[in-house]
Amino acid sequence: MDDKVQQQENLNIFENINSSMAAFLQAAKSLVIDSEPTALTGQKLVKDIRDTEKVLEEMRKNAVKVPREYINKVNEQTKEILAPLIKAKEETTAKIVDYQNYIDAKARKEKLDAMKADNAEPVTENGVNKFSNLIKMPEPKAEPAKLITTRKVWTFEIMDINKLPRKFLCPDTKAISEAIRKGNRKIAGIKIYQKESNIVR
Repeated sequence: MDDKVQQQENLNIFENINSSMAAFLQAAKSLVIDSEPTALTGQKLVKDIRDTEKVLEEMRKNAVKVPREYINKVNEQTKEILAPLIKAKEETTAKIVDYQNYIDAKARKEKLDAMKADNAEPVTENGVNKFSNLIKMPEPKAEPAKLITTRKVWTFEIMDINKLPRKFLCPDTKAISEAIRKGNRKIAGIKIYQKESNIVR
């Protein structure tokens, strides 16, 4: 098949996919996380988004094995397609974080209330403490499961593409991320730094 025909077919595929990505963002906007089941729904939505991102990345890599002008078009369309996915993932994760903060605050309040109850005046009868010969031990309470944890991860942004080593040209962000994960902290033309990332379990 002629390269230009193949390129146009690939672009058409990306265009068709683009129209279906808004569903993820709509799902994220309409999702209300206020219970364990809805939190699990949010987690599943984030997982589906991650899976879709991986599929799109593989499609992009297969499609960019052609001239630079076409590569730029594919990258632009991929970026446009990913925009609602990224936004949906951010909104859903933020809602899960809000719910987790609510659960943590509720647990802290319950713990504080229990401590206040333990320090309350003892029950007396005729001025004598009825339970003076007993030691009251607070019952342990199970901590609620954490839905979100925070960690620092290595990431990057391209500062000068002309300084990038040839093997990173395209640029192949997956290869760059893999190199960083393996400990590479100096890649010409790239600023490598850490940022906090919320983790949905």
